[in-house]
Amino acid sequence: MRRVCLVLLLMSCGEDTVVVREVAATCGNGELETGEQCDDGNLEAADGCTDSCRVARCGDAVQRSDLAPDDPDYEGCDDGNALEDDSCTNTCRPAVCGDGLVRFDILVGSPGYEACDDGNTVDQDGCLSSCQLARCGDGIRRADLRPGEDGYEACDDANDDDTDQCRSDCTGAFCGDGIVSDGEVCDDGNDDEDDGCTSRCTSPTCGDGAVQLASAEQCDDGNTDDDDACTNRCSVASCGDGVVRVDIAPGEAGFEHCDDGNLADDDACTAACVPARCGDNIVRNDLVPGGEGFEDCDDGNRLGGDGCAEDCHAERCGNGRIDPGEDCDDANVLNDDECSNECFARSACSGVAEWRFEITPNLWLCMNDSVLETYAQSDALCGLNATPATHALVEPLREPSVAENLAFWSWYDEREGAPDAAYIRTGQKRRGGCSREAYGDLLISRWWDGSARGGWGDLFRGGSSCQSPSSDVANMGRSLSGVVCVRGEYADPAP
Repeated sequence: MRRVCLVLLLMSCGEDTVVVREVAATCGNGELETGEQCDDGNLEAADGCTDSCRVARCGDAVQRSDLAPDDPDYEGCDDGNALEDDSCTNTCRPAVCGDGLVRFDILVGSPGYEACDDGNTVDQDGCLSSCQLARCGDGIRRADLRPGEDGYEACDDANDDDTDQCRSDCTGAFCGDGIVSDGEVCDDGNDDEDDGCTSRCTSPTCGDGAVQLASAEQCDDGNTDDDDACTNRCSVASCGDGVVRVDIAPGEAGFEHCDDGNLADDDACTAACVPARCGDNIVRNDLVPGGEGFEDCDDGNRLGGDGCAEDCHAERCGNGRIDPGEDCDDANVLNDDECSNECFARSACSGVAEWRFEITPNLWLCMNDSVLETYAQSDALCGLNATPATHALVEPLREPSVAENLAFWSWYDEREGAPDAAYIRTGQKRRGGCSREAYGDLLISRWWDGSARGGWGDLFRGGSSCQSPSSDVANMGRSLSGVVCVRGEYADPAP
């Protein structure tokens, strides 16, 4: 567009002559002339000075193209008006969703229509990032409202299904709302635990924590532990139910060491739920003879000698055990062997003696592989109805022959582990003083030749080998490898 301005030039020719001349102003000549706001020397309309020499401005209907987008005066559009709600804002920027300006130049349903524009891209408030109003069912849960405020959403799953976790009014499903939702077996809208639907919207079961009287539950502790006060069958734990409780400390009422599921008293676990033991006054009948823990008897104590031994085996002759009052017990009923039916040894030796030899009738050497150092050890080798040799008991017996002596030593040498000995002084220096009845030193030697000096000593010959009582060590003189026992009872001699 070319604009012409007439300019009157007044020129003076002498004092009285004035010449007036018209000159036209030209926009675009680069000179700021009358009537021009600017003149940038060109006729480009889209720069800072329009082709009409006016300063460019937003709203002049000319979109500038000489500025970068980050320039404050940049124009993305210019529709020649100051309206904010059309496609070009009054800042000459194209209208976009999120610019905080609601467009009113587009019909509902048309592309670009805005029902709202809150100037942000947050989807969880009243205006979505698509510039549509938030609503229940749009699949986006609002976070800008508090419970109780109009429009508050506890959830939004974009459907109108009331049986899932979010109801069609955007309130969360909950047990007790009367609607069976996902994860609920039932929902009767109440908290009655005994009407077929629990307050947790589950079918009543043992272990749900609610006692169902209709289902004959005695208890329900809400767990499946079988070893506490309420079993996993919802019955009160009791001794005899087959489950050992672990929730009670020893010594507390109801503590169980064992529980075999019955109330029998005569098996491994008694009716009081304590392990059976010898001495509890209950005879077990669940084991076979010979088995570990088998009991013949149980008299409530662990004492022997009263008919029931300390290990609860009956003290009786024939049981294969040497009980108090028995010399021996060979577990048979034969009366013609070494051990009689009354459990007395036919020899004068006790069961402690590992080896026994009858030198002459009723004169027995009783020994084992350990030496004797005390009278108590010596006495123990003789049976119940016998005693270490004394003069009074030996005198009626026959003195051994040389052959009998040789037979004894031959037998002795065959005993593996027997102490080496050239002679045996047995029953040495019997305690009780130096009276004739107390003599007890019987010498048995390998060199017995039948003579008075040959080696069979004082007891047969009435000798006086004796030492006054003082102590075992002094009177025994030396360790013995055996003792000569004879039938009869030793009696302390009169002082």
